[in-house]
Amino acid sequence: MEKEQFERSFQQLTPRRKEVLERFLSGQGDSQIGQLLYITENTVRQHIRKLCIDFGLTDDIEDYWRFHRTQEGVVVEQAIANLIIEQFNRLQQVCPTAYQLLYRMRCFRFQDVPTVPREGLLCLLWGIVEYEGVKAIRDLGDRGLVERVNGEYKLHPLIRQEAVKRLQDSEDWEQANCTAAEFWRNLFEYVKNIDQLKKSFEAFHHYFAIPDYESAVEILVEDRKADWISPYPFKSKWYKQETLSELIPLLSNWENTCLD
Repeated sequence: MEKEQFERSFQQLTPRRKEVLERFLSGQGDSQIGQLLYITENTVRQHIRKLCIDFGLTDDIEDYWRFHRTQEGVVVEQAIANLIIEQFNRLQQVCPTAYQLLYRMRCFRFQDVPTVPREGLLCLLWGIVEYEGVKAIRDLGDRGLVERVNGEYKLHPLIRQEAVKRLQDSEDWEQANCTAAEFWRNLFEYVKNIDQLKKSFEAFHHYFAIPDYESAVEILVEDRKADWISPYPFKSKWYKQETLSELIPLLSNWENTCLD
């Protein structure tokens, strides 16, 4: 987004959203803003969160912050980033189970497979009974920290950036990826189409990230029953679907890592 477009988007904000933003930038908390404007704290958070969409925030956030400013010198993106950090910190205090789930969700890539089913989220809460996990998912949705799409879940790019920092700083990185890998690996008894094949292949990425190269290679060569083609190993299935090119960079990276 160019600077002129950024400032134009800021001027097009609704009066209420501008008021919420200005009060937040002045240092007022969600509760105080809600009381002054006669709206709930969750509504305050939703206003700020929707600014992410209004300004199209994605990657290279730090450079974006430095470049884009309104005429009043307000750094809107910094305010959004601060809000996200504040939400993570508050969640850690009041809903520790939901907090664990939120940062562990960042082990999922949300790329070739953009959303994750509920069962994939629940498996990340090892040692937690299912009803508490379901409540944690609901808490994240109520706070606007996860997005639901066709019954599955994903994270906004800005949420992902903060979540991955916390996951990598925790002791959960390896177990979260290993657990997610096993989830994808066992998701389908029969592979019926290319979408299911991509989901099954997500296990490779998780093992590679740990790194557990032996298990990653097993994903490439293991046999899997399939209704749509003969039960070839994964590498042959990808070839028959003319998508082997998608694997070549991954295999090259794996080879280079093993040689280091």
